[in-house]
Amino acid sequence: MIRFRSALLLLAFLGCAAPATPPPPLICLSLAPLSAFLPDPTGAPAGAQVFRQRVDPIEMLGVDFVDFPAIRLGQDEAPPPASADAGPYQALLDIVRDFVAPGTWGPADLVVQDGVLVARSSPPTLAALASALRTLREQRGRMIRSNVRMVTLRRDALSRFENIPVVGIGLVGTFDRAKLELAIRESTHGAALAAPCLTSLHGQKSHVMVLAQKEYIAGYDDTGEAFQPVIGISTDGVVVELRSMANGDRPGEFLLSFEAQVATPSEALDVPLGVGVLQLPAQGYARLSGRCALRADQALLLVTRNPNPRSSERPILAMVVTVEWAD
Repeated sequence: MIRFRSALLLLAFLGCAAPATPPPPLICLSLAPLSAFLPDPTGAPAGAQVFRQRVDPIEMLGVDFVDFPAIRLGQDEAPPPASADAGPYQALLDIVRDFVAPGTWGPADLVVQDGVLVARSSPPTLAALASALRTLREQRGRMIRSNVRMVTLRRDALSRFENIPVVGIGLVGTFDRAKLELAIRESTHGAALAAPCLTSLHGQKSHVMVLAQKEYIAGYDDTGEAFQPVIGISTDGVVVELRSMANGDRPGEFLLSFEAQVATPSEALDVPLGVGVLQLPAQGYARLSGRCALRADQALLLVTRNPNPRSSERPILAMVVTVEWAD
């Protein structure tokens, strides 16, 4: 009888136990819209044709339009080398190469001659070009707001995501904005490494930087009287460069060109010389770049290694990019 009562008590205890909490649903990719400026693949194949249209940079982009490219992280830290300078037309050419059939334009396929844009390509590509020029004129002077939220994550923080496509040495994917922001907020308990906001003109290139710098002794100069140390500077952190424009006449859709650069803190090796100790720096670099179309209710997720290798508890760096009209 005692054993029987014990069994009944055990069954009653198990029956009253709270059901196990089900795991949260997986976060799936959100299908990004197609670019309005990709050539129609269903058109009949045809040879290259020539497109000519007089263009005015102020009419297309606005009187105050200036691109702000990011520095290049590395030993040769500097702005990226400029392409052949087309003067006031260069920004317009860069936008076209970025968003109209990207990767298909040769050096002589897209030029400005005496104020006339001359393009050589297939008829579908030239039709996309004409549509992009019309969009630039219609949206000239409008402001676009881009938010870049940078967070460091634990190793298991991405387990809620069904999949994130591999791009180069990182992960890149588009997700529902509300679901992604909630998942990141829960993983970081609201803390962020940085959350800068960019407000730029339609089509303008701009960037954000979260950087630190450190001096090191790069060598010694012989002044004739003494050897003077030469000071070098290493830079580490994150640089994100963005360019965005309206995706044709589709409400709430944008085209986004992006590049994220990451540099680890410099580790210097001391090397004794007769004149003193110099330091040889070593750093790691990573880049994620690409283009995508994005709705205002979507967000772009970029994932790479945390640039600080000492942060073993949060070895992942995630960047959440959103785009919307600012006016």
